[in-house]
Amino acid sequence: MLASVKSSALYQQLEQRFAAFSPRDQLAIKGLALFFGVIFVIYGLLLPANQYQQDAQQHYRSSLESYHWMQANKGAFAAASQQRAKRDPGQSLLGIANSTSKSYQLSFKRYQPVGDSGLSLWLENVSFNNLIMWLERLDKKYGISVNEITVERQQEKGLVNVRLVLQG
Repeated sequence: MLASVKSSALYQQLEQRFAAFSPRDQLAIKGLALFFGVIFVIYGLLLPANQYQQDAQQHYRSSLESYHWMQANKGAFAAASQQRAKRDPGQSLLGIANSTSKSYQLSFKRYQPVGDSGLSLWLENVSFNNLIMWLERLDKKYGISVNEITVERQQEKGLVNVRLVLQG
């Protein structure tokens, strides 16, 4: 490879120009080339590698702190997830869904029981935002969650047709 570089016309031309300089100028050019080589190694290789290492160590320490915090609070997370709201056994799923939907201007086009603890609902031309707020209320206050949902956007902005299955 080195032989092919030395035989190239550009290398030959540069070598002739370099030979035309006085020995003192040649020494200055070599020193300047060495200086730029050292600068390249320092700023192009060593400093970026050092910065990468410092960033990686900081990320590791941060991740380790997060891990230790999660381990220390593992019990609190487990307790919070166990305290999910539950509906009164005397209340029917349809009754809760129907009574809470009124405050969000939602009305069911059709409904159908699904198994022992499920309810399938169809809603048409309802506000998407109201639907989401209603579903959040069902989840937080009564422990009723969405098992399946299909949402179709309508022509009018913000309105959707929805088919969903509530479970709880």
